Amino acid sequence: MFMREYNLPQWAANILTDSAKRDVLYPRSIVTPADLVDPKLVKFAFIRNPWARMASAYGNVGGSRHVADQYSFEALIESLPERHATPVADQENAHFKPASYFLPRDAAGQCRVDILGRVETCQRDWRHITDTVRILPFDLPHYNPADVPTDYRSVYTARTRNIVGDLFAEDIQLGNYDF
Repeated sequence: MFMREYNLPQWAANILTDSAKRDVLYPRSIVTPADLVDPKLVKFAFIRNPWARMASAYGNVGGSRHVADQYSFEALIESLPERHATPVADQENAHFKPASYFLPRDAAGQCRVDILGRVETCQRDWRHITDTVRILPFDLPHYNPADVPTDYRSVYTARTRNIVGDLFAEDIQLGNYDF
């Protein structure tokens, strides 16, 4: 798995095993532009419904409640345009970036992922990846479940729904999501 500059949002880091985290965060070699188009390498990533992701982020960012202590959900969503305009300087800010920000891209800016899984269908999509790369399948554990309403739609207003929809438009398109 390759992520731009090896930054992983919290939700991605939590599903990786310790050895996989070491391989991603502390790579043994640098992924070159040629690697992005090498047909022998399978490049994959997972994406999550951005509306569900932001509701989850509000409920439990990195296992702490500090965001909920500082902001209402509406205020957090209204702060997203400013957060998106700033570079990823810390884990919290990375958590609010679109997943597409972290996807590998070639020099022309085209996304270079062979398989894009969805968090909502994680086990099924992971099985497809293990079949594709021909490794023995195994189930991914579910770490850090968020304490949020089952239906993320209940925490949104029309305005906050539109803010997330605009800022995460590429994620929505890539994952074929709707509200």
